Amino acid sequence: MSAQRRSRRAEEQSAPTTTTVQVPQPPTSVLTVTITPETWIIAPLVTKEQLERWREVGWIDDEGLHLDRAFPRSSQGLPIIFRKWLRAPMIKACRQLADVDFER
Repeated sequence: MSAQRRSRRAEEQSAPTTTTVQVPQPPTSVLTVTITPETWIIAPLVTKEQLERWREVGWIDDEGLHLDRAFPRSSQGLPIIFRKWLRAPMIKACRQLADVDFER
């Protein structure tokens, strides 16, 4: 009998086993975000003339004309915006989005 048990065990071990497991799929969600800036971020190459045109169409007011002087200048007189100045508000926005409870 022990020989029969051994042969059965050997057959069971050599036979391939198939197991089917159903993995639950996470629900798909789409998050649409609209970011409304509280302040202007002016491109580094905005000229005084461009700011004047923006004022004429009403996008900025008379006080907004100082924006061409709001940034440090290069030796050619062009405004300089450092990458970290733009990165900091984006990181802050991402952190605030991470803290939002979307279940409500």
